[in-house]
Amino acid sequence: MNKPEEVLLVAGEISGDMLASLAMTHAPSTLHFFGAGGESMQKAGAELLYTTESFATIGFLEAALRFSFFKKAIRRLTEEAQLRNVRRAILVDFPGFNLRLAASLKKSIPGIQIMQISSPQIWASRYHRIHKIRASIDKILVFYPFEEKLYRRENIPAVYTGHPRTQELDAAFRKFSGKRNKKLITIMPGSRRSEIERHMPVLIEAVSDFSKSYPGYTFVIPVASQSSLQILRNYTLPQGMELSEAGATELLANSSAAIVTSGTATLEAAWMETPFFLVYRTSGLTYFLARKIILIPYIGLVNVIAGRFLVPELIQKDMNAANVTRQLEQIVLDETMRQEQKVSFQELKKQMKSRDIQTGLARAIAEFVHHE
Repeated sequence: MNKPEEVLLVAGEISGDMLASLAMTHAPSTLHFFGAGGESMQKAGAELLYTTESFATIGFLEAALRFSFFKKAIRRLTEEAQLRNVRRAILVDFPGFNLRLAASLKKSIPGIQIMQISSPQIWASRYHRIHKIRASIDKILVFYPFEEKLYRRENIPAVYTGHPRTQELDAAFRKFSGKRNKKLITIMPGSRRSEIERHMPVLIEAVSDFSKSYPGYTFVIPVASQSSLQILRNYTLPQGMELSEAGATELLANSSAAIVTSGTATLEAAWMETPFFLVYRTSGLTYFLARKIILIPYIGLVNVIAGRFLVPELIQKDMNAANVTRQLEQIVLDETMRQEQKVSFQELKKQMKSRDIQTGLARAIAEFVHHE
């Protein structure tokens, strides 16, 4: 019986672990996966040298303090790949670590083929990383159509596989749409403590001001976790504003409008075809540094995908109670704006659903492992 071919598979975060396990299910049974990941990879049969928990960091400072750990991990994974005569490596997301690992593998193992699943956000900042990707990555699987075009323009083999969440969001839209409450508005202030603490005082003031002129609306905040609940309970909410344990997608689908912070929540709101606008505040220093490196004029994911402002953004000092109240009035009462957003969201969904993640990932993995 032939010995299984060893394939290095590295996912440093929980979301990447799920994608990595999905990749494993589409790979031939003649392969043995080892590397770094989490519970999903382990259940699928991977041999883990590191876990996602051991890789977890919060923010730049903690990552910097753990530099020596990550350096040792790269060295160990590279040495293991050499010992096992690895010819192929699949790296999932986690670009700060994985691009360095890819460079180490290329230097140490001549001829090794490396595939990256999920692109770092080079289109938003630090575009110079394209040179590291070109030097170390043989193929990259991306989740947004515009990323495929970007990489191909740079002569880097790229495949748009579809987005991991489109099927889930489609199912939620089918389940919950059609129950829209004209007096319900969802507010998503973020999940991190720093986001909640910066956003909630402004949102509470804006809701209070709006409700004085337009009574009868209910503002609901989906609670993402117990830790978020503990933080949110510290605030005295005005009448008509409440916390909910219902899922965010259900609330968004049932709402007439929404206020959403940056991140994948904007994709959820767009997929539920709920008119919304984006708000975000961070520390003054972080914002100052970010503006120095960010290459595009918007931060909302749906705006990035579309390449234009589908939804308004109130960022930093522009996120104040007066502006939020004014924008809330428009998103609730301006039927022309609401309809324009809905049409744009439908176009975005059609664009992103042109590929199915299961099929796209399966085909890309099959081509990669059979390529000599």
